[in-house]
Amino acid sequence: MTPHKKTCSGARVGVYQTVALSCHKPKIGPSFVAAIGYNAGMIVMERSLVVIKPDGTIRRTVGALVLKDLMGRGFRVKAFKEMKVSESLAKLHYDVHKEKPFFPWLVQFISSARVLAMILEADDVIQGVRDALGATFVQKATPDSLRGKYGIWSGINIAHASDGLETATTETSLWIKEGGLEESDDAEKVAQAYVEQYAPTNLDLTKEIRDLVESSIDVNDTSSAVLESLEDLFGADRLANLLGTSTASVRRYQSGARQTPDAIAGRLHTLATLVGDLAGAYNAFGI
Repeated sequence: MTPHKKTCSGARVGVYQTVALSCHKPKIGPSFVAAIGYNAGMIVMERSLVVIKPDGTIRRTVGALVLKDLMGRGFRVKAFKEMKVSESLAKLHYDVHKEKPFFPWLVQFISSARVLAMILEADDVIQGVRDALGATFVQKATPDSLRGKYGIWSGINIAHASDGLETATTETSLWIKEGGLEESDDAEKVAQAYVEQYAPTNLDLTKEIRDLVESSIDVNDTSSAVLESLEDLFGADRLANLLGTSTASVRRYQSGARQTPDAIAGRLHTLATLVGDLAGAYNAFGI
């Protein structure tokens, strides 16, 4: 039998309904409240921090396709920001890994290019996003998951997402305070505009990048030739968005030359260097 109690108005309702109806706020811990939200005596939807990392944003189309997929699942965008992650924020974000050998690599990688940081909201959004992304390590992700489709290798896995209510609380607070991530009424509209701007080219060179990385790991090759090939593959997506054209047209346009704009070239080189150094990261992650 459902337990009942009186509200301040004298109405008898189920105990679990009094969260909305009672004139007294329920006794809920602060971490729980921060993770799921609390508004005028009403519990609101669960929230999660999601960050599309540099291997997604440097490939504009792939980042937009990941964002489009998440929005298409009914996850509402409450905050959205394209931003450069500072070293201090990166270290705080990965603080749980600070004693591990791959900690410096994690910090370098997430700060190597701009990211898409967002707060998503929906019923069971934390598990929903993690299910959509798939296994943390790309090699273990199913082909129909976002990491299975677009992840490159090992921990270069397209996106970060909160793994629980307490983590979501800590991470959203951190990125709001240290990263300037802000909730806004037009966050969904801004995110949709990003999708509309960068998704239409339909360019996806994930297979080519994976093949190159896997072959370089097999022979422990991080030579300049490998790095230049990675830069070309990452840069092709940027060119496609700049030119509004196809993969084949971009490759003809490049013709083996460095056509990537100078403002982006440095970030491409940094990212390519980190991806090209996957032999060391691969061993550190212990896959």
